[in-house]
Amino acid sequence: MHLARTLFRTDRRERTTRRSRRRVVAVVAMALVLALVGAACKQLDPANRAVSVPGVTNGKLPLSYLASSSTGCVVYDEAITSYNAMVAAAARDGVKLRGIGCYRDYATQVTVRNDWCSRGQCDMAAVPGTSNHGWGKAVDFADQSGELTFDAAGYAWLKAWAGFYGWIHPAVMEPDGSIPEPWHWEWIGDGGKMFNGQYFGIGNAPLAEPRGMPFGSVDSVIPVANGVSVSGWAIDPDQVASIPVHVYVDSTGVAITADKSRPDVNAAFPLFAAAQHGFSTTVTATPGPHRVCIYAINVTGTGSNRQLACVDVVVPPTTPASVAVAPTTPATVPPTTAPPTTSTSTSTTAAPSPTIAPAAAPAQG
Repeated sequence: MHLARTLFRTDRRERTTRRSRRRVVAVVAMALVLALVGAACKQLDPANRAVSVPGVTNGKLPLSYLASSSTGCVVYDEAITSYNAMVAAAARDGVKLRGIGCYRDYATQVTVRNDWCSRGQCDMAAVPGTSNHGWGKAVDFADQSGELTFDAAGYAWLKAWAGFYGWIHPAVMEPDGSIPEPWHWEWIGDGGKMFNGQYFGIGNAPLAEPRGMPFGSVDSVIPVANGVSVSGWAIDPDQVASIPVHVYVDSTGVAITADKSRPDVNAAFPLFAAAQHGFSTTVTATPGPHRVCIYAINVTGTGSNRQLACVDVVVPPTTPASVAVAPTTPATVPPTTAPPTTSTSTSTTAAPSPTIAPAAAPAQG
């Protein structure tokens, strides 16, 4: 009997502890939801609109300020995560959202404006150089039935859920607005004009590193007889063209170009698919231990060179041996170390001294 009472008391304490834990989890979850909803209620003011991007020109954003979805919708890079998350969430609910009008360069804005004006409806397109499409912060959506209408499933879903992802339908584009456009939605996950810099919504946050730094991956570093074989890929986000890559074996550097075919990289980064970005070469090295470092070279725009990898290898006199380097998929976020600028000459004698990049920096008509 005493044992039964003891077991009963123990079981009751355990049930009480479990209930307490569930209550704590519920309270924390509710606090997070209320914080998100509270922020959204403020930023989602019907009069709020997308804010301009400082330091650049509407319709002339550098490539490093843009990002592309898997279906080719190009938006401001800070908006790409929320865009992808929103489209994926809609798909789970049976709504196939897709962007049919995304970032518009200046020339495209002129074309769109002329088209609407030819129909006698100039007010349906912004004056070129002022469109929120030109900041990469507006998307015209379609769903499985085509371009959105006010009674479309896509419009209803966006009205219910877009705000959770930092997207808004401007009041002037509502059915009773001056420019009724059910298809046009804007990203204000950075707070928009009314609360600029106050990030909210799913998938919205300032960039983690400076814009314009090259990025890429080293897929293999393999010692072979009398040398080291390396392969990977690299991109400078400020340009489409292939870029130089420097491979250092100890203190001697060799410059190559990342211009080998990599269909997987082009598929993952469609903005840069007009050029090739793979590299593969064998660098001469004497038998014995060596340190091999690979750098993607910053060519233009902002940023600096980036160290892609440094690996210790032992070159055999005759028999190849393999050093495992974990391959990285093209979509992996690049590292944050950046070496000082190096020459693009075919060889150098001074070994680079990598420095640490800043830990953080502040992808309509």
